[in-house]
Amino acid sequence: MGKRQHSRSVKDRFELMLARLFCYLPIPWVSSIGGGLGARQGRKAIRANRLWVRRMHKSYATLMGITDQTERERRIIEHTRHVGQVYAEIPVLHRLVRENRLEIIGLDYLEHLTKPVILVSAHTAHWELIGRVTELVGGRFCDIYLPLNNSVHAQLAHEMRSRWQFEGGMSGDLIPASPSAMRQITKAVAQGSNVVLFIDEEKNGTVQSPQFGRGTGHRGNLWFATRLAVRYGLDILPVHIEPNGLGCYRAIIEPKLSSSGEGDAHTKACVLADKLDHQLTSWIRQNLDHWYWLPLLDIEEV
Repeated sequence: MGKRQHSRSVKDRFELMLARLFCYLPIPWVSSIGGGLGARQGRKAIRANRLWVRRMHKSYATLMGITDQTERERRIIEHTRHVGQVYAEIPVLHRLVRENRLEIIGLDYLEHLTKPVILVSAHTAHWELIGRVTELVGGRFCDIYLPLNNSVHAQLAHEMRSRWQFEGGMSGDLIPASPSAMRQITKAVAQGSNVVLFIDEEKNGTVQSPQFGRGTGHRGNLWFATRLAVRYGLDILPVHIEPNGLGCYRAIIEPKLSSSGEGDAHTKACVLADKLDHQLTSWIRQNLDHWYWLPLLDIEEV
C-alpha cells in the first residue's frame, strides 16, 4: 500500500486528501467545491476547443435546438460542474441518504415484487444512489460496474459501494465489466439473484445507447437486459436519478415492464428493447446537462 501511495502523482495525492477532507465538511460545501472545480475544467476545455467540447456543441444544437453558442458554452460548463460535483460527493454519498437528501418517488411499485427483477438505470444526476434503491428492493443483487481509469476515483468509488448497509439480509456482488461479466450475471440470475444494469453505456469511446435516431440497433446492456428478462421470465424495473437542488437528488421508480407478449423470444426482446430505449431517451433529454456520457455522444451519427 505504501509503495502505491508513493507512486501516485501530486495531483492524485491532492485529490485523495481533498476527498478525505470532504468527509468532515457540510454537504453543500462539498457539492459547491466539486462543482466549482468541475466548472473551471469546463472553461479550460472550451478555450482549448477539445474534441468532446465540439461534440457537445453539436449535441446541444441537434437534440435541444440551441443555436446560440454562448448558451451552449454555458450548458457545457454546467455539465462539467455537475461532473465535478458527482466526484466530490462520492465520499459522502451515504451521508446524503442519512441526511434525507435523497427523495424516493414510486415506492409503492416495490410493494408487490414477488420474484427477482432486473433493475435498469442510467448515468444521470448521481447514479451511484441507485444503491439505496437496491437496499429497498431487498434480496440478493449483482451489479456490473465500469472500472475507472483514475486510480483515486476508482478507489473512492469502490470504498463507497462497499459501505452500503445491505438491509434485511441483502447481499450483493460487484462485477467489473469484462468479457466474462455477462456469464457471471446470467449464472447469478439462474440462481435467483436480482440484477442492476445501467443501460446507457460507453464502449471504446462511443455511446452505445440510447439510439437517438442513429439506427444503431439493439446492443449493449440494454439488449442484454431485455434478452435476460425474456429468457428467465423476469420483470424490468426502471429507476433513474434526477437532480433536486444542491447536494440533493430524487430517485424515480417507475412501473415494471413485463417480458410477456406474443411472438418468439427474439420478438419479445425487441419489443421490450424499444420500450426501454424510448424510456432511456426520455430520462436523458429531461436532464441532458446531467448525463455523464454526453461528451462521448457522436451526434454525426444521428
